[in-house]
Amino acid sequence: MYPKEMPHEHASVCTQCKILQAELDVVNEFSESIGAETDLDDIFWIIADKVAAYLGLDDCVLYLREDELLVQKSAYGVKVEDRNIFRPITIPIGSGVVGTCAATMTTQLVDDVTSFPGYIPDQFAGVSELAVPVIFENRLIGVFDSESEQKNAYTQADSDLLQTLARLAAPRIQAAIQVGRIEESVFELLDERGYFVDSAMMESGTIPIPGQQIGEFKLDRLLGLTDTKTLWAAHQQRLDRPILLRVLHRLQSGEDKVEEFLSPSIIAASLQHKNITQVYESGFVDGWNWVAQEHVLGSQLLSSYVESLSRLPSLPEDYFISVSWIFRRALNGVQFAHSHNIVHGNISVDELIWRPGKEPKLLGFGRNVDAGNREAFSKDVVDLVAAMYHAITFRRPDLDNLVSPSLIRPECPDNWDIIFQEVLGEDDKEIDLDYLLGEIGKWENVKPEKAASSRFRTWLGKFSAT
Repeated sequence: MYPKEMPHEHASVCTQCKILQAELDVVNEFSESIGAETDLDDIFWIIADKVAAYLGLDDCVLYLREDELLVQKSAYGVKVEDRNIFRPITIPIGSGVVGTCAATMTTQLVDDVTSFPGYIPDQFAGVSELAVPVIFENRLIGVFDSESEQKNAYTQADSDLLQTLARLAAPRIQAAIQVGRIEESVFELLDERGYFVDSAMMESGTIPIPGQQIGEFKLDRLLGLTDTKTLWAAHQQRLDRPILLRVLHRLQSGEDKVEEFLSPSIIAASLQHKNITQVYESGFVDGWNWVAQEHVLGSQLLSSYVESLSRLPSLPEDYFISVSWIFRRALNGVQFAHSHNIVHGNISVDELIWRPGKEPKLLGFGRNVDAGNREAFSKDVVDLVAAMYHAITFRRPDLDNLVSPSLIRPECPDNWDIIFQEVLGEDDKEIDLDYLLGEIGKWENVKPEKAASSRFRTWLGKFSAT
């Protein structure tokens, strides 16, 4: 065990230096190992495993505080069976060695547990015990606990090193706890979202329902709903591929409405760009007018993410890098469409679809304009920047009384205030797209390719249905 290697008080300075260097190596390796992990459950297990390995412990348990209880989250030693805890223990704060450690927020080094008032045995037949509190910002968030089959198994050196590791682990554990709460909230919000479709509307047959077959397309998941159409994640059975399927409401089946719905798809079919959804085909079957487009499995409308994230207490640290990455690529798509004299006309967070780690894509292009129609081209850029403002502040910009985004989100990059003021706050301004692309990306400290695989994107990937 670790303390057996510790020098006695008269050991040579050289030996003490070696021990101190070994401790420093342990601290550095521990910090790196827990800092690199992003999966919530793995973090807890890695922490328990590493602590046990460094100290040479037979048993190490991490408890987390849940109200007035301590709940076993991970363990090393006899309790590990495929990372499932056998009979996980729940301990009231104040009870036993672990509960006393939590209640007093002090380390408990017990040479003989049989003499400790209120000792709570678990399935490990421990005789001595060491419990160290995990404290974050003066609040108890958990306890490290270890038991040994021998009396007097733990030394002060064990206690000191475990306290050091607990201090290192505390911010990472707290971050993992917060991420867990955020993930639960996002899942709930995405489940609740469902666009709150009126059941009467569904039953009336005005719009299709999940699982319905429209020709060769099976509707899987509702992505978007407007007054005139629905957007579905669907499966094209003939070609065995995922599809985005726009379906016109049956009440919108007048000739002019149908033409308004279908004609943009004919124009947009000529656009082939990685940041524009490719239009495959359109048609009419069983009373439904539809347009089939390219789809990446698991993609969501950006508005879904924005809506969910707006309700969370905090944002991931690289959120603004991700926003920059998304909108610079969307702007590339706009620039390409404009080079073919095609505009969108209604860009918003409802017209951007994205799966973390994949290229964002714009929906809805499909209006031909003259090359000199500066007003139409400018509107697309203004709309795109307004959508970016929405993604940053979680509110639509008031163009008549524009509020700088940094006043709403202080962490917003400073130069973005200038961008929004120049594009959204000034009328009839000709916008240089190359300048705008450079300004949007100026804040990034990493290359776009690296940003594409950021922790934020990895995290959001959990919520992308497959």
